[in-house]
Amino acid sequence: MRPLLRVRPASVTFAAALLLVVAGCVTPPVSMEAPEGFALYDDQETVRAVSPEGVLVRARSVENEPRQDLEFWAEALERQLTESGYLLIERTTFDGESGPGVLMEWLAPVNEADWIYLTAISVVDARIAIVESAGPADHYQEYRDAIRRSLRTLSLDQTEQTSE
Repeated sequence: MRPLLRVRPASVTFAAALLLVVAGCVTPPVSMEAPEGFALYDDQETVRAVSPEGVLVRARSVENEPRQDLEFWAEALERQLTESGYLLIERTTFDGESGPGVLMEWLAPVNEADWIYLTAISVVDARIAIVESAGPADHYQEYRDAIRRSLRTLSLDQTEQTSE
């Protein structure tokens, strides 16, 4: 059976890039523990980790500009990805160290394979934390619980951020 839509690999992060442009420039620090089974990259501006099978996780923060609440940004992200052809599998909430967040899992056919693309956001005052994870559906499912557990450690350090 043919997939309902085809998403080019480069467009898997298109919506997150759009959110980045809309929300402002990337500014550290955001922190989150790497999911169990993932290797953490040494990076000062983002949290990046990868599983042996190539499932990726990235967390970063952007300015909350224009200043809006979590529900506004969750709706904007959901609308953008839906209009871009992603199929929403699940939308739920989570509690990170800095407060509540919304996570969404999407089906994103890449070439002949189905990929799962997770987007999670949390808004804390002037900052938005954005977490993304993507990988082939079968490998993503192996790490799904570990990825979701790591969201509980998502934190934004408001004291070290500067205004642009």
